[in-house]
Order: sequence, then C-alpha cells, then structure tokens
Amino acid sequence: MKHPLNRIGLRSTCVALLFGALTFGCGKESTSSAPAASTPASVVSSSAPANPSAAPSASAAVPESVPEQAKAGGVYTSEPADPSIFLVKLERRACYGACPVYELRIDGDGKVTFAGKDHVRAKGEKTKKLDRATVDALAAKIDSSGYFTMAWKDPCDRVATDNPTVTVDITAKGHTRKIVDYHGDRCIPDALRDLEKEIDRVAGVDAWVK
Repeated sequence: MKHPLNRIGLRSTCVALLFGALTFGCGKESTSSAPAASTPASVVSSSAPANPSAAPSASAAVPESVPEQAKAGGVYTSEPADPSIFLVKLERRACYGACPVYELRIDGDGKVTFAGKDHVRAKGEKTKKLDRATVDALAAKIDSSGYFTMAWKDPCDRVATDNPTVTVDITAKGHTRKIVDYHGDRCIPDALRDLEKEIDRVAGVDAWVK
C-alpha cells in the first residue's frame, strides 16, 4: 500500500504538469498573435541598389537632354552624331485594324532592309539597293522638310484612339532625331506625315505590303 504522501506528491506533479502545458499553450498563442517587430532601417536600405541611378525607371530610355515637354509626347530632340552617317529608320506599329506592321531601314550606301511583321504581303526580311541619286534625293527631302527643327504643341489634341503609331529615326548631317508620331493626334505637322510617305515611296514598300 502506497503512502498517502506519495499520492499527494503524484497529484501535485500532475497539476504542475497540466498548469505548465496550459501556460506553454497560452504563451505560444500570444506569440503568434503579437505584431511582428518592425524591420530596422539598416536592413531595408541594404536591399536597395547601392547606386540609385542604376535602378530601372520608365524614363530611363529618354536622353537627359530631352525636356519634360518633349518626353510627354514621345518627341526626341536632335542630338549630335557622326557627320559621315546617313541612316533612315521607319517603323509602323499596329492599330485596332489591319494596319501594316513593319520596320524599314535605308543606309547611306542605298541598302534598303524591310522587315514585315503583320498585315503585309511579304513577312520576314527583304532587301534591295537604291542608286546614289535616289539616296541624295531623299536626303534633300529630309533637309527641306525641316525634320530636325520641326516642332508643335505637345501634348497634341487626340481625336482618335485606334490609329497606328509611326516612329521615324533619322541620322544626317551630324544630327540624329527620333520622333514618335501617333496618327490620332491632330497637331502633328503635315511635313512629318509627308516625309513618312516619301520614305516608304523611296524604299518601294508597296511591293512588300500590298
């Protein structure tokens, strides 16, 4: 027969174990529900790039010399370039219809490179060669159009939202300029639209598009 004191000791041990389990359970619950400690500023800053200017941004592709007004409308100002280079690039992008989508390049030696993408008769890359007189005539047209100095109100009044966008990028006479022309904007100079058509005509894109 066990001594009564042993029974009391056993009961005390059980109560103590039960109380400890409850205490442990409550402690665990309170820990999970407590708000997490704020991360020290040193930890947050350590995950940021060491050089803030290296972080990507929406305006990273725009040269720093372009004024804010020009950035909004996609008009890139003229930048210095090698005077010996003559290069004309034109890109027609998609609209909400069957607009031809292609890229066009005319080098100073007369080489024409056409890359058809969508809604064109010839997809893929096509090339041809222009004679010297034709290239010189195109250079004269670019000069007379005032391409490197033309300007307009920016942003334009937009009259349509389903038209294509044409990007013209020309290097000539020591300057390079790229203009993004949305064909739903009413304030774009006629001289720019005429030049876009002339570049297509000189390159002979109808043979690949229609």
